[in-house]
Amino acid sequence: MNDTHFDADARLWRFSWLMVCGGLSVAIGFIIASFWSDVAGAAHLWWNIHTYNYCLLITPLALTLIWINRDHLYDLIPRPALQGAAIILGAGGVWIFSTLSGVAEASQFAVVAMLQGTLLTLFGWRVYRRLWLPFSFLWLLVPSGEFLVPLLQFATAFGVGHLLELSGTPTYYENLTILVPSGSYVVAPGCSGLSFLLSALVVGVTFADMFYVNRIKKLLFVMALLALSVAGNVLRVFLIILIAHLTNNVLDIVDDHLLYGWGFFSLLLLGALWVGYRFHEPPPRRAASRPMLSGRPLATSTYALALALTVVCLAVPAAAVRTLWPDAETALPASPILSCGAFSASPINPHWVQPVQQAKADRIAAIDCERNGRTVHLVVAILDRPVRRGRLMGIERWLISREQWPQLATQLIKTRVDGREVPALSELIGRSDAHRLLWSLFWTGGDWRTPGLATGLADLRSELTGRRRAVAVVVGAEDFNGGPEAAALLQDFLSGLSLKSLVASAP
Repeated sequence: MNDTHFDADARLWRFSWLMVCGGLSVAIGFIIASFWSDVAGAAHLWWNIHTYNYCLLITPLALTLIWINRDHLYDLIPRPALQGAAIILGAGGVWIFSTLSGVAEASQFAVVAMLQGTLLTLFGWRVYRRLWLPFSFLWLLVPSGEFLVPLLQFATAFGVGHLLELSGTPTYYENLTILVPSGSYVVAPGCSGLSFLLSALVVGVTFADMFYVNRIKKLLFVMALLALSVAGNVLRVFLIILIAHLTNNVLDIVDDHLLYGWGFFSLLLLGALWVGYRFHEPPPRRAASRPMLSGRPLATSTYALALALTVVCLAVPAAAVRTLWPDAETALPASPILSCGAFSASPINPHWVQPVQQAKADRIAAIDCERNGRTVHLVVAILDRPVRRGRLMGIERWLISREQWPQLATQLIKTRVDGREVPALSELIGRSDAHRLLWSLFWTGGDWRTPGLATGLADLRSELTGRRRAVAVVVGAEDFNGGPEAAALLQDFLSGLSLKSLVASAP
């Protein structure tokens, strides 16, 4: 092969890649502009929630993996695959549904799916398959994984309890509470190890792509690192409690457990990477030291058509939501007027009720009611256009303060309201020294709805049919004995309370 041919291939290779990368920059800018609220919401979590700080590294790591393997692209030029437009449109449909339903996490996943469709459309199948791992890495831009926290909390509490028993320490553990002679401990959400799990996933995928060739070996290494992160978190919490117990809490290790935890996890991770490197595989043979292409070059118009199609498909979902379901100004609902029914009103405990962001509730009212020395806390929020941006979904976490009160148990129940049984969400939250029982009820679409997906779907139907008001009701009581007293108190309170006037204003 003479140098003239190499130079021609190099010029064609550079031109093709410059054309597509330029088009990709335009498409990414269009995605950010069109879906700014989702992008900004994700970026806020990246920066402010330490669990998701790893997301700040995803884009640089993906670009690094592409750069490391750039020599394996010398035999390829991007050949747009217009079938990727179907992926963009399908993801756009999911984005419309999740945006109207107020599921922010699903909306963010849909945006990344549209980005994947954009990459396929502009680069084509061969390049996408060659770069499948760094492209797939972009899914980690979505700050996700909170649904794993309860499972990780219980796994940590279970493992720590058994390790303490094996160490000979007198131990009693129930749910997330661990009791030892020197004190009691609660496995809070921050101790679940989600940060370690997600960090291990990012490090494991990056390491596996750099040092392994076989896909089975890559998968096994990532799975082993994830299992090690869970086991390491159990060992971390066990050592913290054991050291605090043996030193009779003289050392301040519990207060600084996050700092010690990251130090311990870093040592554990370095050890795992050292072992993993001992089984590394030699890199595959490079395609060429310089571009050497086969096949006919593509016309500039082909790349322009792919970019135009991509932009049109990206514009469809955003335009549909703004056109068909605009954020029209509506009259705010009236502030709810609350009563205590058969109970007596008492001063509001500020440690229960917390201010709710205006974006979450249009009108809110709270009252404390007392009978026989027991207090029930009632909070009611009325929302207009509740499906937008998750205003109704999860609002129960905003109405009553949850700071430093991890969720211990949850279940769906039935309770009596206005003479009939209605569905409710029952949550037991607590610390080592106190528990609270919360019941949450949701009115939307003309009736009380089962919390969760049923509420979201009913809320979406309300948006589509113009019935746009919703009511969220949360009642709570101190649970002193872990028994049925708090549940009986809440049931007695709701049975004697009339909510008809509240839901009557929510057509």
